[in-house]
Amino acid sequence: MKITNMKKLLLIGALFMATTALADFSKTDWEFKSAIEPGVRQVTGYVSFDIPSEAFQNLNQNLSDLRIVSGETEVPFVLAREGEKDYLSDIPATIFNISSVQGASTSFIVDIGKSGTFHNRVTIETSSENFKRDVKVEGSDDQKNWGVLNQDGQIFDYTYREGGYINSKWMSVEYPQSTFRYLHVTIFDRGEVPLKIIGGNIQSRQKSPAKEVSYPSTFEQNTNSGEKATDLIVDIGVSGAPHSHGELITGATNFSRAIVVSESADKMSWKVLGNGYIFSISTPEFTGKNLSFSYPESRKRYLKISVLNRDDQPIEISGANIFGVIRKVLFKFEAGKEYSVFIGNPKAKTGEYDLSTVSQYLSAENVGSVTVGKPIKNPNFVPTLPPLSERSPYLLPGFLVLIVLILGGVLAKLFIKK
Repeated sequence: MKITNMKKLLLIGALFMATTALADFSKTDWEFKSAIEPGVRQVTGYVSFDIPSEAFQNLNQNLSDLRIVSGETEVPFVLAREGEKDYLSDIPATIFNISSVQGASTSFIVDIGKSGTFHNRVTIETSSENFKRDVKVEGSDDQKNWGVLNQDGQIFDYTYREGGYINSKWMSVEYPQSTFRYLHVTIFDRGEVPLKIIGGNIQSRQKSPAKEVSYPSTFEQNTNSGEKATDLIVDIGVSGAPHSHGELITGATNFSRAIVVSESADKMSWKVLGNGYIFSISTPEFTGKNLSFSYPESRKRYLKISVLNRDDQPIEISGANIFGVIRKVLFKFEAGKEYSVFIGNPKAKTGEYDLSTVSQYLSAENVGSVTVGKPIKNPNFVPTLPPLSERSPYLLPGFLVLIVLILGGVLAKLFIKK
């Protein structure tokens, strides 16, 4: 079977997980359950739902204990991570006429080779470090008549090499889809040293953002005098929920700081995830800001964002937003039946099922949606009792003491008889 429109596929690049047929499911082994609600509109066929944030704290790290059940029957399902889809195609091009007007601007021309090729992004290559610049991009087919494609582009680089290497940069400028053969790129230096341009890449970028959830969070702010930093301890309110980027909220201006992002489950033991760079500049020469940061996906409840102040005064932070990619569950729904989601079994294992293959041939418009209620205690759950030695920690030592006393008595009698 030939797929002609890949954009319609619901679960491209999904992480497939499903229950096995005739799995050893028993309601007594799962601690929590949630009702699946079809809503006012009755649906039949394949449906999906988003896993609620509060469910993650009772799920295994790999979500292996999630089960869908109708009556006493386990229902096959597929779990998918709806990540960002970013298709980037490089377009061969030649860069020439690199020139600078001292203290004003640096510019160059890019030749794609022919008109009619779609492109919408230029990435500038430079060996310069620690800068912020405004950029204008223009397009033309004859190098005589130029049209502005983007006059508000911004690029930056932050590099710190003392006491640990930190580098954060953004060197791309995007513009509407164009077919111009030539691009004229102007970088406004405005009194700064001209950038050392070593190249430029042209791309066609098609991007569909990930479906994300924003976690309500609270934070506390501490001064770290030893590191000359401000530590923001962010609590997203739930353990196990996946998150991978965020943004700080501040009204401060004219600052430029590196940040270090760490994770923790208990606010005591911290693991560094990565670093980033935030700034907000408002001057006649340059106006722009970046308050966002990203890091490898984490499932810990707490984040520590260390703003490295160096010898500057701390900036006032009023909040932080933390985001994560939503996990979706797909299964086949039959009207008239009741369905529940079961979670909370540390010993449960992930199986495989044919639905993980079938789901690749389902288009989004043929998949309905349902909702899931908050997890509640499963009334059928029977806790597994720990070993007797754990339930009665003094039993074994007491038994050993008793044995020693008995053996001591026996030995004493033997010595008396002698």
